Amino acid sequence: GLGGMYQCFYGCEYLVSLENIPSGVASIHECFKGCKNLTKAPVIPSTVKNMKYCFNACRSLTQAPDIPSGVNNMRGCFYDCRSLTTTPFIPATVTDMQYCFANCIALTTVSNISSGVTNMAFCFEGCKNLTTVPNIPSGVTSMAYCFNGCTGLTTAPDIPSSVSGLKECFKNCTSLKRVKLECNYRANEFNDAFK
Repeated sequence: GLGGMYQCFYGCEYLVSLENIPSGVASIHECFKGCKNLTKAPVIPSTVKNMKYCFNACRSLTQAPDIPSGVNNMRGCFYDCRSLTTTPFIPATVTDMQYCFANCIALTTVSNISSGVTNMAFCFEGCKNLTTVPNIPSGVTSMAYCFNGCTGLTTAPDIPSSVSGLKECFKNCTSLKRVKLECNYRANEFNDAFK
């Protein structure tokens, strides 16, 4: 009958793994936040909808768990997971990816970006080893600071016309050639993306 596990293992610095999360749980909001020695994530039940800040600052986590279809909120889910090298497949039900992989400094590969996502503000901020990312889905509206500090990013994704917020999206992307982006951005937003 457990419905939520809000902050269940918050700050448990010596937790390295968990056998399972009970079936029926809908929210694991901040469940493992600050578990800096967690090396293996448990299987996420299909009933989970909310993974907001779930693995925030799990700095020893090297592999993300599979994300079940039905999850809609992944805001800050893997924020500051500094050992994570690749993203899990993000199902189409996910709409919020704000801060999702921010400061994942070892991240090199992005498997996909959910076709249902609308908010990608700060999503990959500080991912300095990220070199390329998939194109952005047509429903995304906010990408403010999305790739800020991605110093290894060499290829810019296509940005759909649905995006209205590009503030500092590519700030400090020192390996990205600005000239390659001009055709992808509306004139009034292009300069704002680099401020």
